[in-house]
This record gives sequence, C-alpha cells and structure tokens, in this order.
Amino acid sequence: MALKVEDLKLNVERDNRVSLLELSTGNNGIVLDVPDNIMLSTLGIRKGKMLHCRGHQLFGGPVVIKTGDRQIALHRRLAEKITIQPV
Repeated sequence: MALKVEDLKLNVERDNRVSLLELSTGNNGIVLDVPDNIMLSTLGIRKGKMLHCRGHQLFGGPVVIKTGDRQIALHRRLAEKITIQPV
C-alpha cells in the first residue's frame, strides 16, 4: 500500500512535538530528541524508540515511563529535555 501525498501532508500538519513531561498519562510517543546522556541510552531511551507514559508523580515527583520491558522513573527536569512525537 503506497502512501499518497495527502497522507504525507496530514503527517506534517500533525507535527505536535512535546517534551516527555508534557506527554499525558497513558499515551505513547516516539523519541525525537534526547540529551547526550549515557544513562538514558543504557536505559533504552534513544531516538526512534517508543515510550509509554505511565504517570506523573505528585508534588514535583518523577515521570514514570515504560520502554520495552523496563519501567523507569525520570526526574522532571530530565523529562523536560526529551522531545516526543505523540502517537
């Protein structure tokens, strides 16, 4: 099944990049940009990876995500630096 020009235009119009901190609980997203951090790469948070937002903890607590078989809690300041394309 070939993509049509209309489909490509629709994808461009839906370009709604957000930070991981802004991704709503229960939603999925693809990582578009991530800080150069060896820890994130080791945990499986890299460009092109699919993430699932499990929740935002209260009182400025961490953002909990799932990638692959891992569930990870990230500090809000770090989550704010990760750019996501919601899907």
